[in-house]
Amino acid sequence: MTQRLGTVAAAASFAMLLFMACSTPGAALSPIGGHCTADSDCAEGWCGDDGCTPKQPNGAACTSDDQCTSGTCTDLACYPLPNGAYGCTTDSDCESHMCACNNCVSVKMQPNGACCTADDQCQTGVCYAGLGRVCGAQPDGSPCKRDEDCTSGVCPGGGTETGVVCGALANDWDCTRDKDCEDGVCFDSRCGQGPNGPCSQDTDCQQCLDGNCGESSCAGDSDCGPGGACQNGYCAHLLCLGGKCEFPQPDGTPCTKPAMCAAGTCVGGKCG
Repeated sequence: MTQRLGTVAAAASFAMLLFMACSTPGAALSPIGGHCTADSDCAEGWCGDDGCTPKQPNGAACTSDDQCTSGTCTDLACYPLPNGAYGCTTDSDCESHMCACNNCVSVKMQPNGACCTADDQCQTGVCYAGLGRVCGAQPDGSPCKRDEDCTSGVCPGGGTETGVVCGALANDWDCTRDKDCEDGVCFDSRCGQGPNGPCSQDTDCQQCLDGNCGESSCAGDSDCGPGGACQNGYCAHLLCLGGKCEFPQPDGTPCTKPAMCAAGTCVGGKCG
């Protein structure tokens, strides 16, 4: 009887030890490639069709969050996406936190002509904002919204105007800044030489009003347009006098030709 009880006790102890061994955490977990029926059966990775499978890097295909190292599976890919990956819609979708036209990019990664949404994505530091969004400034004649859009560095108005193209303006075009004009002078909101502007001939100083560059009758300076003055009932435009643009001179001023004088006469070397 005593021997039988001893045998039963030994069997019970063995069963308890076997249970403890099998129930000890991690004791029965499978390695990569090992058999599994659930993720919890794997020492690492997740349980796939081929057994325990390594977690996938960012950008790899997935069907659930637990398959990704990042713990996030979105649109059948592990997020955030690596540089060069396609499919992002916001900066947060990318490891670089920079999404350009659905592609993950890094700072100054995009060459000229590549799609962009911000300046710092481009190697040149310029994301053209005219028509479309591509890296690199554009030649004169291209639609523009800011000076940086243009290889010449001039977008008339500097972004304040609409419907403009790259390139400085010829005389008599409306302007807001000196750099908008080919001659570098914006006088009374029109390109052209104003008073005291440098010149070598009268035409350097001339500004036209509604296509009329000659004399016309007037009642006041405002009738003569930018660069003009109403003198003796007629518009007098700037002349090139001594290397700078000036209005016709009053009586008594030294002169060499009648056109230099407001009165229209030059007698004995003086106006009047």
